[in-house]
Amino acid sequence: MNWIDAFAGVLGKLRDKGSIPCSAVSRAGMKKLQSLIHANVLSVRARGRGGVLHVESMDHLLQFIDSNYPSGLEQTEEVDSSRGSSVLWHRDSKKHSERSAIPVLLRGLGNVRLLSGNGSKIMDVSELTSSFGVAALMLRKDKMDIEYSGKIATVENLEVFTEFHKICKEDILVVYTGGRASGLLVSWLASSGMATASVTHYGDYDPVGLSEYLRIKDGRSGPTDLFIPVNFETLVNKYGNTKLLEKSSNLIPRLRQCSDSSVIQVLSILMRKNKALEQEILLKV
Repeated sequence: MNWIDAFAGVLGKLRDKGSIPCSAVSRAGMKKLQSLIHANVLSVRARGRGGVLHVESMDHLLQFIDSNYPSGLEQTEEVDSSRGSSVLWHRDSKKHSERSAIPVLLRGLGNVRLLSGNGSKIMDVSELTSSFGVAALMLRKDKMDIEYSGKIATVENLEVFTEFHKICKEDILVVYTGGRASGLLVSWLASSGMATASVTHYGDYDPVGLSEYLRIKDGRSGPTDLFIPVNFETLVNKYGNTKLLEKSSNLIPRLRQCSDSSVIQVLSILMRKNKALEQEILLKV
C-alpha cells in the first residue's frame, strides 16, 4: 500500500487492522495521536515491552481520518509537493509543500547579464536596473538553466537590497533573498550554471543570518563568503542589540560546531559583546 505519508500509514493500519504495536509508531506520530487517546478513541493495551494501540471507536477514528486527509490515506496517483496538492491532501497549503516556481528580485550594478538556453537568451540586468530600478526572473524547479559567472551579493533585507549601490561600486548581481532564502533560490545558486560565480552573503549578524550564509555555502562548489566590515567589532559594540541575539539563541550550539572561519569570527564577537547587529547599519557607516 502506498500511503500519502508515514502518519497516514499509521492511521490506515489502525483502520484496517484495529490495532498496531506502539513500536510501529514514531514519537512524532504518537504525539499526533494523543488527542485520540485522551478521547478514548484509541487505547494503549499492555502487550510485550511496548504495548499495543487499539481502536475503541472506529467511527470517531474515521472522522479523524477524514478531517486530516480529505482525499484519503492512499496515494492513488503521483503526488507532487505543491501547495495545491497540500490543500487537496491535507486541507493545508503549507503542510508538506514546497513551491515549484518563485519570482526573484535582482539588481545589476555595472555590467551584469544573465544567460539561458545555452547562451541563446540574454537578460541585461544592469539595463533593466538602470531603467526601472529592479529586474526579476522566475525560477522554476524543472528549469535551472540560468547562468552567470561574475560576482553575486545575496541580500536578506529589502532596504539594503534597494540601496546596495551605496555599499558596493563594482560589477555585481544583487539577489534579494527576502530573509530566509527559498529552497529554489538556494538550488539555483548551487546549480552548474552558477558554479563559477562568486557569492558574498549580506545578512544580519545574528545566528539566523549566519545560518543562512551556511545554507547557501553548503550547497555550492564555487567560492562563497560572508561580508564582514573591517570595523565589525566596533559596530557591534556601538549599535548591537542584545534582544536580537536572544531571539535566535537556540541556533548558537549548532553554529559553535561550525568550522567556517567567518562564522567563528563573527560568532565569537557576538557572544563576547552579548549583542547581534542588523545589516542595515552598513548603509549608515
